[in-house]
Amino acid sequence: MIENLSIENVALIKHGTVNFTSGLNIISGETGAGKSMVISAVKFMLGGRANKDFIRQGAEKAVVSGLFVVQNEELRKKIIENSISLEEDNALLIERTIAENGKSTIKLNGKHVSLAILKDLAGLLIDIHGQHDHQSLLNQAKHLEILDSFCPPTLNELKRKLSDFLKEYKRLSKDVAQITSKSGQSGERLKELSEEIDEIEKASLTEGEEETLNERLKTLRLVETLKENAGSAEALLTGGSDGEGILSAISQTLRLVSEISSIDKEAESLFEQLEGLSIGLGEFERELSSYNENIDIDGRELSEVEARLELIYMLKKKYGRTVADVILYLENAKKDYETYIGADDMLRKINLRRKELNKEITETCKSLNTIRCVGAKQIESRIEDILRELEMKDAQFKISVESKKEFGVNGNDNVAFMISPNLGEPLKELSKIASGGEMSRIMLALKTVISAEYTMSTPSIGREGVGTFIFDEIDTGVSGRTAQKVAEKLHVIACAQQIICITHLPQIAAFADNHILIEKKSRDGRTETSVGNLDAQGEISEIARLLGGAKLTDAVIANAAELKDLAREFKGD
Repeated sequence: MIENLSIENVALIKHGTVNFTSGLNIISGETGAGKSMVISAVKFMLGGRANKDFIRQGAEKAVVSGLFVVQNEELRKKIIENSISLEEDNALLIERTIAENGKSTIKLNGKHVSLAILKDLAGLLIDIHGQHDHQSLLNQAKHLEILDSFCPPTLNELKRKLSDFLKEYKRLSKDVAQITSKSGQSGERLKELSEEIDEIEKASLTEGEEETLNERLKTLRLVETLKENAGSAEALLTGGSDGEGILSAISQTLRLVSEISSIDKEAESLFEQLEGLSIGLGEFERELSSYNENIDIDGRELSEVEARLELIYMLKKKYGRTVADVILYLENAKKDYETYIGADDMLRKINLRRKELNKEITETCKSLNTIRCVGAKQIESRIEDILRELEMKDAQFKISVESKKEFGVNGNDNVAFMISPNLGEPLKELSKIASGGEMSRIMLALKTVISAEYTMSTPSIGREGVGTFIFDEIDTGVSGRTAQKVAEKLHVIACAQQIICITHLPQIAAFADNHILIEKKSRDGRTETSVGNLDAQGEISEIARLLGGAKLTDAVIANAAELKDLAREFKGD
């Protein structure tokens, strides 16, 4: 429900604030005063386009804001999902601005949002209906949704089951397509997979093997250098064939120092140091000799290591960057091989399940059709009763429910609202009715049934989930007794949800729970449109103007007061 609308610099409106109430809010004013500007401002606020004439001449920008009370649980969830905070009173402030350069900004409770988010939420806030602005009820794509809203909860349960069936069927169909696509090349692919598996398995790869082999290869390629250096080192120690090595020199030196220490006791420590060195060098020489003898120049091992690394390199080139990748490729190849081997059996099982699902889907769609046909009959009779009250005594209303071949989440029913306004005329689609007056009354009949249905359970919001209906001159083409009936039906709808109605008929204006007057005035050499709420006396004056034109005689004012009293009496005030 909208509580307040603020308009700044929109066309002829410099600044205007409108307060709305629950029930029936009437907007009236002279022709050309700017009543349509208010609707244009609302449409813009809810995501509609604005042309270059939308901004008041001389102004830099136009701003429209509206304060709503969120009563729809679905809407509340959507708001929270978009990270928009709601106050404890569930208030939602929408503010949209458009500058001269065409740039538009949107805020919801102070948070900037995209146009897409605004439009998504707007659909659950206000439904605007005018003579040529059919919206949901005159849009055949919405007829199935409207019919379903009248049906018992079992219909929604069936739709949820159908949705699950369709999802599973779609997934299985995708699996069939993939398996069939693969099986078309199964013979060739099976052979290819078998060869790949055999090649990798024969290699018996292990992780870390490549690094170990590279280290060993490095050693093998330098073994001659190791042999040569070890032999040279050993020759330096022993002196080789001539016996003039380091060990011989140390032995001679040790003998000389021994003689010195036998003469001079102070040299005994020198002898001990050199004797230790001699023993150590002797042990080192034996270990070096052993190392030299164990160095094996094995050309065969070198070739084997090189061949193994070449095999690993070849496998990596074909199956992955690392040995781990090649091993993973082998595992996946084995799985694919098993898939191909079991493809026929898998296809048989999947197709059997698809057959079962197809039967479930068909049966569910039949059940949906049965429920809808029963609901359609009930609505048809109610609509015709109301149309007779609205002076369309010979009108026939029918909801066509026809099954089609294609299935969807809502079943396979094609729903269309049909009408024959006059005796002897064939039934036509609702959207093809030419008369504005007939269109208005049919709209009211539909809205009345919707509102009456929902009032029995939750009177706070309309059956369609929309909190506010706006009727832009819904009374076009009606007058007299029919106008009175239209007013009464508007009141019925307003008992269930908020109605904003632009009218030029006094019978409808008299039923206002809140009356808003649009006036055009000249101020400081410029024309401005003002917007304001009327008090009780102002309402009588405006109804009198609608009754009698420019001159308000006492008789006209008395007639206006009587109309208001009769409306109060009908409403039970």
